[in-house]
Amino acid sequence: MTMLANFSLDNFRITETRSLHNDTDYVSVSIKVGAKAPISSTRAMGDVNNGTHQVGLSVSADIPADNTPVVFSYVVINNGHSNHATLEKDTEAALTALGNAGVKAASTAAGAAIGAALGASLGTAAVPLVGTALGALSGWLVGEIGSILFANCDGVVAAGVRIYTGAQLLQQTAGGRKLTETVQHHGTDSPTGCGSNSVYFTTDTISTAAAIQTVLDLNGQWAAGGVPGPVISVNGNSIAINMAASHRPSATGSIVDSSDITVNFPDDKTYTATLQKPGTIKWSNNSTWTKVASRAV
Repeated sequence: MTMLANFSLDNFRITETRSLHNDTDYVSVSIKVGAKAPISSTRAMGDVNNGTHQVGLSVSADIPADNTPVVFSYVVINNGHSNHATLEKDTEAALTALGNAGVKAASTAAGAAIGAALGASLGTAAVPLVGTALGALSGWLVGEIGSILFANCDGVVAAGVRIYTGAQLLQQTAGGRKLTETVQHHGTDSPTGCGSNSVYFTTDTISTAAAIQTVLDLNGQWAAGGVPGPVISVNGNSIAINMAASHRPSATGSIVDSSDITVNFPDDKTYTATLQKPGTIKWSNNSTWTKVASRAV
């Protein structure tokens, strides 16, 4: 039985926005398991002000029951002046680099020493494994993502990293238990004239569960309205949809059960869908996608 780790940024609460009225936020989450490619996802939260904002953005990945390092990371960026696709690409590239550094640190250190090893590999102060990593990560993230973060008073408002082994995760989440953490982030220093730093509280959750087997294979190309276009990739219980053929941003979602999925389209909204054999996705807006038969080569 394949076991999956699921990492979700459940919500964030703002007690003080950096901007006069709203922060324009983007949220990214990522899982890196050993030498495997990271699984990442990004969502635009739009203009948000003080209060609690539900996110529910999650990713999942296969985990082994051994000492393979598993790195969970997230970042929330206030950035209303950059192209969404560029911001998504750069942010997820930064989380990939962070995941690689975390795996390296966990492979060469143990226990509390992992934080120091990770900080050393990033060229920053030691990153705590529990609590905010923003102070140690902010300067590093700016270097990785680029100067767009601080144009027009924008910047990182929350960031964190949690590191376990596959065996630790399975032990600590046995019986349906969840590892939930709420962290306060004081924001990074704003340029002169931008007002005080934003103050955020993030809540994230880690859980493990058996992989869900769907009634049909979601992977591959689908036809929307009879026109081939969307390409679906499934990793664990996470779904990624490449919408480039329709000149739309990528969508992300998750498998709910064997015949139901939910997907967020950044330029639209979140839809649920029912999977119908032999190859149909029936969406909650009454549209349908049909599986494009793969061609022999």
